[in-house]
Amino acid sequence: MKNDAPTADELKTLVGDMIDRVYEIGLKKHGRHKWFHHETVRHHVDRSIRHAATAMMRRDGNEPCDIDGENEVDHMERSIIRGIFAITKLKFGHE
Repeated sequence: MKNDAPTADELKTLVGDMIDRVYEIGLKKHGRHKWFHHETVRHHVDRSIRHAATAMMRRDGNEPCDIDGENEVDHMERSIIRGIFAITKLKFGHE
């Protein structure tokens, strides 16, 4: 087991792969523009908090996996993506 923290490049790869994977799932469900044009910053933050809370409840054993098999890692990734969506909308001046 590696004892060193990941490098910045390793983190960029990890996050880039996560964005590609989770974003692709969202595209199939909702299309390309919904998150940006139809969902508010508040909506993304609320969903991010909900996914993070679900991840922790799953980790603690207080809530079972979803019927589609999503676990705590899946929900934490979705939490991060929703945070990225909120930041992107704020930087582009969209509410």
